[in-house]
Amino acid sequence: MSTLQELIQGLTKPTQAMLQSESDVEFDEQQSLAQSKCDAIMQAFKGESTRRKNARITTEIDDVKRVYTCVDLALPSLKGKKPAAKLARLQERLAQSNKTEFNADGVEFGDFVVFQAALGALALRDMGMKDVTFSRNGTRLSSFPLRLRTLAIAGCAVGVDLAALAPLEELRLLSIHGCPLKGGLAGLGKKPHLVGLDIRGDRHNKLGRLTDLTDFTALQFLRLPKCGLTGSIYQLADRHPELREVDLSYNPLKGAVYDMGKSLSHLEVAIFFRCHLEQSIEESTVWLNSCPKFGVANMLNNKKGSGVHVDFKKRPDLQDPAKLMAALRVPEDEREAVGRQLADSPMKVDVAKVNGRSLTEGTFLESAGSGGGKGE
Repeated sequence: MSTLQELIQGLTKPTQAMLQSESDVEFDEQQSLAQSKCDAIMQAFKGESTRRKNARITTEIDDVKRVYTCVDLALPSLKGKKPAAKLARLQERLAQSNKTEFNADGVEFGDFVVFQAALGALALRDMGMKDVTFSRNGTRLSSFPLRLRTLAIAGCAVGVDLAALAPLEELRLLSIHGCPLKGGLAGLGKKPHLVGLDIRGDRHNKLGRLTDLTDFTALQFLRLPKCGLTGSIYQLADRHPELREVDLSYNPLKGAVYDMGKSLSHLEVAIFFRCHLEQSIEESTVWLNSCPKFGVANMLNNKKGSGVHVDFKKRPDLQDPAKLMAALRVPEDEREAVGRQLADSPMKVDVAKVNGRSLTEGTFLESAGSGGGKGE
């Protein structure tokens, strides 16, 4: 084990305790423990580096000092904050260090990424990274990322290889935005603990079929717009009974909402915008209403059966037009057109005047046209 790994392991447990601490006294105790462990490691390392002088040792002591200094400076700023705010603050400080320390050639991650991975949550955003890969050997991340529970990647310049994430079997939340994607969903491997999958693709992506999600049985939040997914949506309910939110916009799918069969007892939001579906609006509405927690559905611009279904009794906040559009996940550049569609619907419901209509029951707004199922 390298001294850097030893330092990170020594920091991880007390840092996690500090993040979860409810009182300043508990925070101070854990900070003192972290300080003592780090001091001992640093003293031992200094003795080793004096005894064995070589280039590798010199480089490693610089790495250790950077991590040690960054964490030492960041921890006091967490005191007095709530646990969630502490983690956000620490991630922010470490992310700032990532930007300056990251090797732009994409060969390996910065040292602070290793520490974030050890804490079980890793956010890599807008770093101009060349590539994102995880390996059991060949990178400094070593075995640390294999225990990751949360991984968020954004702004990766060249791409994210989904197959490279297969070893991360403990993942609960995976978010990838604004990155070219390599491979398909099948490459992610088994993710029995994955609760949230949020990948924002583009029109060039071809991530496979819905059946590639079969092993993700714990999914509650499924957001895969513009991912080039194919297949029928009828399997979603059987294979993902815990779903609370699904957004499969702009994917060339088959079937109809009610093909999912049994109702989903936790489903709150269903977004199938421009999905090429062919369905009966009446039957879709009946099926959605059979889901006890259902509140919002966007089925606009499909081949047949195109519209919006909103339960204003459960979601009175959506009587605000701006909030309604946001909840329907309508892209900014299409909101004006969608507003006109709903205003010209057979029910003559003007979205701009929804607030004054005292709509309290489940209300279906059917668009004037099918939209032709256009995709990107």
